[in-house]
Amino acid sequence: MNLFIDLKNNKFNIQLLFITLCSLLPFVDSINGVLSGHASIGSVYKILLLAVLGLSLILSKVKPNHIKLKVLAILVLYITIIVLCNSKVFGDSILSNSIPIKMIFNIVFFFLLSEALVNNVLSKQSLFMILNNSSWVFIVCFLIPYILGLGNTIYAHGMGYKAFFISQNELSFVLLALCLFAAYELHVKITVVRVIQLVLLAMCGFLINTKSTIFGCLLAIVILVFEKIKKSDLRIKLITLGVVLVFAFIFKNLLFSSIGSVISRFTSLKSNYYNGSILTAILSGRNLYIQSAWTYLVKKHFIFRLIFGNGFCTKYLVEMDFVDMFFFMGIIGEAIFIYFMYRLGKNIYKMKEQDGCRIRFLYFCIVLAFMFITGHVIFMAMSGTYFVLFCCYLISNQMDQGDTEDVRA
Repeated sequence: MNLFIDLKNNKFNIQLLFITLCSLLPFVDSINGVLSGHASIGSVYKILLLAVLGLSLILSKVKPNHIKLKVLAILVLYITIIVLCNSKVFGDSILSNSIPIKMIFNIVFFFLLSEALVNNVLSKQSLFMILNNSSWVFIVCFLIPYILGLGNTIYAHGMGYKAFFISQNELSFVLLALCLFAAYELHVKITVVRVIQLVLLAMCGFLINTKSTIFGCLLAIVILVFEKIKKSDLRIKLITLGVVLVFAFIFKNLLFSSIGSVISRFTSLKSNYYNGSILTAILSGRNLYIQSAWTYLVKKHFIFRLIFGNGFCTKYLVEMDFVDMFFFMGIIGEAIFIYFMYRLGKNIYKMKEQDGCRIRFLYFCIVLAFMFITGHVIFMAMSGTYFVLFCCYLISNQMDQGDTEDVRA
């Protein structure tokens, strides 16, 4: 098998291998859910992704950016040190050893993928293929068990559905990222296949029935329709409105049922558990966790933990990524995180100036809102992988050395 022997002559093969592995991620994570408690193939599979991507860079004789490589090493070392300090020196119980490891995976994956794009080991078309294929694989893995009456529900009384996936919060982000991708591609060019893809993904979001998926998918569609109507000629405007009305009529029962159950849960939580607080109900009580986490922070080693974080200790989990970053990694970690998101957002916004398409930046803002309100993205491998893929997809044109022409348009 000469897949890795001569990369110059077999570049497409190694590209195809990585694309195939990434495309099958929803299937692997679904199988991982079936085997939950018996085996975990998800982690092994994602390590394989890093190995293939790293090997492709090595065989392409890519020289990594030394500054980025040093930053990567410092970040990994920093995470390792604060975990060891809080667990070994201060004797605190770590939330889970897997969480810092998953975060390190996401950091390394972003570094390798961005280097592969910058050095043309992978192309923007590769990311399109990964997200497009993943969307269809996700739809199959989600809807077929639903049709067959298999899989697991999320809430009491059978509300919410997640097929065989494990974490509904991670699943919600993966679905949202794929829905945003499908909506963006539909904005690039209207085709019947892309319309069907977006509709089926939105259906999956309504079936999951969490606040973040329903309103995230709806917001993506609303922005898409608004942008399409705003910039298109009369024919496209009429087609867009017609398609929206037809599918809204076909799926109105599912949509109304999903939104109704979300409103019912929201009202119940607000009245019965959160003393009528709308903000607390929207955040599912996460703002209350902030108060508890801060109380534990000031009890001991306050200055150290304020600066460096608590090293992923059990009593500090808030489930809001921007907030958890502060408690887990301190002011230093939070500053790095915010700076990274700022640079990422700035690069995505620059694409608007090049092609006049502001929908990318708007969709990135939806991702940021999800990370703030719901979390479970940068500290988790399943959702973190799609965060990296989707963000690199949004800036891939810029990474392709100024080539801004969309090959799919």
